[in-house]
Amino acid sequence: MMEFKIAMKEMKDVIKKIEKSIPKSPSLSILETVLVKQENNQLAFIATNCDEELHIYKDVDMTGNDYFCISLDMLKKISKLKADNITVTYNKEDQKVLISTGKKIVTFPSMWDAAKDFPLMKDIKEPEEKFFTSNYQEFFNMMEKLYVYLKDSDEYKKVMTYYNFNVNKNRITALDGHRLGICKPSNEIGTFNSKSDVKEVNLNRDVWIKLKNCITKESKGEQNIISIASKDKKTYITGNDFKMIVRESDIMYFDVDKILLSESDLMMVDVNTLELNESAEYNISFHGKGSKKLMVMKFIGNNIMSYMCTESGESFDKISVSDNSVSEEFMIAFNPLFIKELCSEIDTEYVRMGFYNAKSPVMVYDGDFTYLVLPYWINDDRVDERINELMEAA
Repeated sequence: MMEFKIAMKEMKDVIKKIEKSIPKSPSLSILETVLVKQENNQLAFIATNCDEELHIYKDVDMTGNDYFCISLDMLKKISKLKADNITVTYNKEDQKVLISTGKKIVTFPSMWDAAKDFPLMKDIKEPEEKFFTSNYQEFFNMMEKLYVYLKDSDEYKKVMTYYNFNVNKNRITALDGHRLGICKPSNEIGTFNSKSDVKEVNLNRDVWIKLKNCITKESKGEQNIISIASKDKKTYITGNDFKMIVRESDIMYFDVDKILLSESDLMMVDVNTLELNESAEYNISFHGKGSKKLMVMKFIGNNIMSYMCTESGESFDKISVSDNSVSEEFMIAFNPLFIKELCSEIDTEYVRMGFYNAKSPVMVYDGDFTYLVLPYWINDDRVDERINELMEAA
């Protein structure tokens, strides 16, 4: 017999954190369930797709050491009961789960043999040596900023769907083939263990999608710490009340050093972030998000002239700059969506940008973060002429 009492708000918290880890239409019906068991003197709710296994822990009053499987759908139905607390009892002999609110009782059969059928990863022992540590809020912010460079990547280009944690380079990288984001974490954001035997860990973006609801952005009381460790081809991501175990994939990450440009070789300029973002947003809204046309940027004096032309018309903007060392009349073009998403991650009034030539990536510097965006070739000879004409008209 297994019995525990849990607050309804805690049950709803479990559902919120674990539901993205339940596969939709899996090949095995058991994968649509959550395993409920005692683990390290806590109540554990476990979901898996056989490649990632998420454990959510709750401190509850509990007796017995049996365990059972329950479908996500049934968990959601339980969470709709009108009660502040519920008592859950599992009788192994008749394989029935009983839910009591004090006024209402609900029972249902646990149709799976949890011990036999639920595909827990075997021989799991979390390594003591940590590869990377951070606090919840900084880790959340960092992963969300870098997720921009993974969310639209092609699944067939596997490396472009991964975060790369590299201890030797002291950086976390994300890329999608057209741009990349790099975080070189200060102690505020996180710390690599330079003595770790593991030097590199790759985390698929799906891991972050499943994990992000487990990491609240703000800590209450004692600071919440998250750690990453690796052993025997498995990555362990551990927080105060959760653990995720991920089977590692054999991929060779891009050598991004080959495409990074040195700041000392670049023409540097500080660009007004708000004006740059507004120009990109307007170009997207005016010409349509699906437009293949480019946002051209031409440097004239202490301004950037932004120009875009499609079948629906032309748009022209002036963007303020300062500390400008970019050559007069320098012109370069980008996908406006890339510029908009870049600006969305910049919190300062001016963003520091570095240019080499019209065919080379632009480098963008923002504290612990460095971004790279590839330009597009300007294939319209009249662009320069039209910018000058519109300047005169303006």
